[in-house]
Amino acid sequence: MPSCRICDKPLIWKKPYKKGDRPVE
Repeated sequence: MPSCRICDKPLIWKKPYKKGDRPVE
C-alpha cells in the first residue's frame, strides 16, 4: 500500500496511487 511521504501514513482514505506518483494534499 502506497504511503504519503509527507505524513508517512498509508493512503487508506485516498485513491490508490501508482508507484512513483505523488499523492495530492
